[in-house]
Amino acid sequence: MLKSVLFAAGFCALLLAAQAQQPSRPFPVEFTLDPNSPWQRQIEGKLVSRSPGVFVGFYRGWSNSILLQATNESVDAIIVPEVGGRVLHYGAGGDNILFEPADGAGRTLARSSPGFPVGGYQCDVGPESAGLPEHPQLWQGMHTWKSPGEWTVLVASGKDSVLGVEVSKNIRLDPETGTLHFTQWLENKLARDTTFCLRDRTLCKGGGFVLMPLNKKSRFSAGWALRRKTPAGFNYDGATPFSPNVRVLEGVLVAKTDGEPLRLGSDSDAGWVAYTRGQSLFVKFFAHTADGTYSDGNSVEVSWNAQSVELEPRSPEVKLRRFNPHGFAGRWMLLPLDKPVASFDEARALADRIVALKNAAGKLDMAALEPKRGPK
Repeated sequence: MLKSVLFAAGFCALLLAAQAQQPSRPFPVEFTLDPNSPWQRQIEGKLVSRSPGVFVGFYRGWSNSILLQATNESVDAIIVPEVGGRVLHYGAGGDNILFEPADGAGRTLARSSPGFPVGGYQCDVGPESAGLPEHPQLWQGMHTWKSPGEWTVLVASGKDSVLGVEVSKNIRLDPETGTLHFTQWLENKLARDTTFCLRDRTLCKGGGFVLMPLNKKSRFSAGWALRRKTPAGFNYDGATPFSPNVRVLEGVLVAKTDGEPLRLGSDSDAGWVAYTRGQSLFVKFFAHTADGTYSDGNSVEVSWNAQSVELEPRSPEVKLRRFNPHGFAGRWMLLPLDKPVASFDEARALADRIVALKNAAGKLDMAALEPKRGPK
């Protein structure tokens, strides 16, 4: 009798746990569960995941894609290990803020030449001005992954054969707010010391407004710099930058991204950059080091063309000893707006809301997990 009661209690507990691991709402369009993945299991005829909020399936032609789904009605994130462990979907109500080129769907380094279009977010190494050799495996190759906790995934490149480093990303979705927390790790696998920075690159759908707070003690006399082409390459003009699509309003650069393609940067020390499009405000918070060494003097860069807008916070350049990882923390938030932003002044008004959010959230903390050897 006692055994029967204990069995029933255990079975009920299992069912409750399974219910907690089932999707809280329909999946985003183009994502379907993989019924053959060992990550999901059948309980009473339903597929449930091994960890709350983490689901494995197919997305736009890629297999083994990972969905992180908040418990509220707001935000989903999709990470694809097959193309560099990048985030290809971050959206509310199925509306993805990230840019995904149609001709990149389902393509992988194993089946395509390096450099094929993918979009979304990826963490690269720099500095760009160093003229590093191409490293497609780190940027677009297959990454390993594991889920070390609820609503969390860790992806890792393994040792890159060209640069001798590994990039790994610990990504956690807050199940209640939809905030996406990042710790991006760079580890030197070579016997000698080497110097790099991390480039947190995110492509968004084009046509909106960018907000970038400027440094009151900027090294640039204009507070920001415009990249110009010269016979010797590119340089950043921080003395006389100008574009009709850029205005500086009360210490915040506001850029309308539906005009001529541009690339600009600043030595912003505020630790955030934002983008508003439609009725969404996308904010990227990132760690800033006051005495750090930044390429071209920029801690964050922004560029755009007719299709997309790229937001690129950077870590400072660091000298890496072997097996001594360098971390760069970040946090994404996606906030609803009552109506689309239609002017520079309306976009500038959002900056005060962002500052309040940053102050409420406090300092960005490094994740406790240090992937010394990456996921197995």
